[in-house]
Amino acid sequence: DSTTEGRITAIQNGANAWNYIKGCYFQFSFAGKTPVNGPGQDGINLVYLDDNYDNFTPNSNVIAFSSTFTSGFSTPAYRAIESDLIYNSADFPPALNVEGLDPDKQDLQSIIAHEFGHHMGLGHAGKPGSPPGVGQDIPDATMFGTGPSGDTTARSLHIDDIAGAIAIYPRWKLNGFVIDGDSGTVISDFLYFLNGDYVPIVGDRVFVTVNQRPGNAENNQVEVTDVNGGFELISFKDSINISIQAFGYEDLDTLITLGDSSSVNETSITTFQLTPKPKFHVTFKFVNQGVLDTVHADMNISSIGLNVTTLIEISTNPNKEATYDLPSGLYGVDIFPELPYARLMVDSINIFSDTTIVFDVIKADYLLIDDDFSSAMGARYDRESFYFDFFKSKNIETYAYRNLDEKALPELEEFQEIPFLIWFTGNNDNALIDSTALLKSYLQNGGKLLLTGNRYVSTLSDTLFLKEMFNIEFAGLNSGQLLKGEAGDPIGQDEFIGIAVASPEKIKILGGAGSSKVFTYTGQTEQGAIKYEGQYKAVIYSFGLDEILDSFDPTAVFQRTLDWLNQPTGIIEIQNKIPQEFSLLQNFPNPFNPKTIFGFALPEQANITLTIYNSIGQKVAELLTNANYQPGKFRVHWEAKNDYGATLATGVYVYRLKAVTEKGVTKTFTKKMLLIK
Repeated sequence: DSTTEGRITAIQNGANAWNYIKGCYFQFSFAGKTPVNGPGQDGINLVYLDDNYDNFTPNSNVIAFSSTFTSGFSTPAYRAIESDLIYNSADFPPALNVEGLDPDKQDLQSIIAHEFGHHMGLGHAGKPGSPPGVGQDIPDATMFGTGPSGDTTARSLHIDDIAGAIAIYPRWKLNGFVIDGDSGTVISDFLYFLNGDYVPIVGDRVFVTVNQRPGNAENNQVEVTDVNGGFELISFKDSINISIQAFGYEDLDTLITLGDSSSVNETSITTFQLTPKPKFHVTFKFVNQGVLDTVHADMNISSIGLNVTTLIEISTNPNKEATYDLPSGLYGVDIFPELPYARLMVDSINIFSDTTIVFDVIKADYLLIDDDFSSAMGARYDRESFYFDFFKSKNIETYAYRNLDEKALPELEEFQEIPFLIWFTGNNDNALIDSTALLKSYLQNGGKLLLTGNRYVSTLSDTLFLKEMFNIEFAGLNSGQLLKGEAGDPIGQDEFIGIAVASPEKIKILGGAGSSKVFTYTGQTEQGAIKYEGQYKAVIYSFGLDEILDSFDPTAVFQRTLDWLNQPTGIIEIQNKIPQEFSLLQNFPNPFNPKTIFGFALPEQANITLTIYNSIGQKVAELLTNANYQPGKFRVHWEAKNDYGATLATGVYVYRLKAVTEKGVTKTFTKKMLLIK
């Protein structure tokens, strides 16, 4: 009876989270204070805030517990006769304010909702033989096993909290079977949605054996799970809106009536027929328009739907084309041509008839080599996404990718034309060790290398590769994870970085020219990153760039690394060979929407102006203005925007290149292109 009104309000709010759900066995309500201050089988259902360690060992780290006594376990008289909820307010003072936003205290409302969930029969992890629950699977759920001080997220029930409670106290059951509406065959790969929400696969949380549940005389619980070509679900509503989606079929949305109050706990059996979409014969080809050369490619094509995506893997045949019968609809494609051509991603293509689709591929300026397929030594999964996301943010589309877990190491001639190699690793796999001769040849022919990853420096030092090519060697492991950038270095820039790698490897620079410091471990003389400049250029990191903590901006470090290796992100020098004559290539792709690339070649130094005109001769954009270039081959990217940033309309455009040499000779080239939206 010492409980304050503010605490009573929080307790009632926590109880109401369950009161609002139809089908819950208990109804929780405040019926007045009681002078009884000790829990037990006294016939009084109690919420007790223990300020005196009556029920807890001091410093036990137990915040609260729920206790329910029952009788008649195996008879129809099975019922709850006593329910107590005890809160350790001695060790864990609850938040005094009703909102529960005190960061140093436990939110009383969240704790009460959690403990009343135990009264409902829900557990934490849903282990077989125990009550169902979500446990460590869904931290946002009220029945998650733990939560930090000040956390109020568990006040609201997660859909899996509700699903668990309804599974314990079922009302209506539905067995649904999904078939092809034309052939009648079972469709096993589908998704279903209930009342607009994805129905959780609660089969791993609701188990066959759930014993001694309050209010239920049965000891066996129907498992809610997907089965071959069908599903079972339990609903606390007498009718439900259900949506079913499957690849190659029209979406089905329907209202299912399960019954009235007299049919509670009976099972409805419904067959859902999906209408197949028409299929079309589609041929894919991949062509380098600059030389009209058809190339091999692997392609991932994914159907695009509101909730369902199906991935199809396609490889070109010996005729350098791929064919497939595809249902009508929108698809996204991710293309990996043979080297030295760049990866190509297309967000959306619409299949609505038999067709041949030709993709324009271009040579790559970057090659990503990924040998991190074991993710050992604490390396992150999907490490390549760090690089993919970076290139996407910089609008760089001229990169190739090779995963050594899926493809063999390329031959030298396959990627020698690509000027920049990024090799990222995360383990002691032999792929990098076996490639040192290949990397030597690549570098000695003018290539540029970024080598980054965890736990490879010590292994490579045994091959003499590091000493011979970069004048460095393995220098042991470091106890700290903080590094300081070298003052005046264009990459390190006197900045601190922290990395998520325990005991990272150290690099020692040996005598001789070429290598210089980039990042040095604090309190040490050895480096975590160096750069080398001589006949070739390289940057070596003894940890993954993606392992740099976000608070130290790993993308900025990556950008500075690329900048030092002389790889601008907008206009990229693509070959070291000097062209024999001035030329302006046809843009590609063409037609385009909205991105395209212009290529030009200069046999000597010149000032370049590149201008875009519309079909009536009006200037709409000037991409280069009297810009000075050395001899070489170059590419310029354009996204169909004018000088004011506005997107241009569909139509024919003209691009004109004017080159003025040091001797005053002017060369002018003009070509047409088509923008289609």
